[in-house]
Amino acid sequence: MKVKLNVWAFRDVMSAVRLSDCENVQKYSLKIQSYVNDFNLCPNTHSSSTGSGMMGMSEHTYYLMKSVPKDDDWRFFTQLMYNKIDTLAD
Repeated sequence: MKVKLNVWAFRDVMSAVRLSDCENVQKYSLKIQSYVNDFNLCPNTHSSSTGSGMMGMSEHTYYLMKSVPKDDDWRFFTQLMYNKIDTLAD
């Protein structure tokens, strides 16, 4: 696999990933994680929102939650995730 060296390209790709395009939640999360891992290998990750050279947990969570449907079928799952995010933020 050819690694892209542009963090903005990875952000674009991660924004385009949809849960509905993956077979299941596990494959969806693994796909996002793979992009995050590649993002963190980029030589110019110093431009990430954390400034630490690695994608921060909040940005990683954003990409994971971005594509989860906001319908009744997913409401319980998303509420649990948002509660967990709030707990981690505290």
